[in-house]
Amino acid sequence: MIHPKATLKTYAFSLSDVSLLSGPFQNALQRDVAYILQLDPDRFLGHYLSACAMDDAATGDQRFKEKWCEGNRKMIHRKGVR
Repeated sequence: MIHPKATLKTYAFSLSDVSLLSGPFQNALQRDVAYILQLDPDRFLGHYLSACAMDDAATGDQRFKEKWCEGNRKMIHRKGVR
């Protein structure tokens, strides 16, 4: 067993607690937002819903929550759950 030499002090945090300043990471996030929103969720619904949930938390963009809800309704309909 490997023992760490330093004590790790980490904690979980919400993506909504983080704001990106202007720069390459914010640019990447904006490209990701544009890409995710133009995808057809029917092609890979589970991964798409995960991406929407994460981007909603990271950006607060209501469009992701709407896409997530729409995708869940489709998934429930496909399984015949009412």
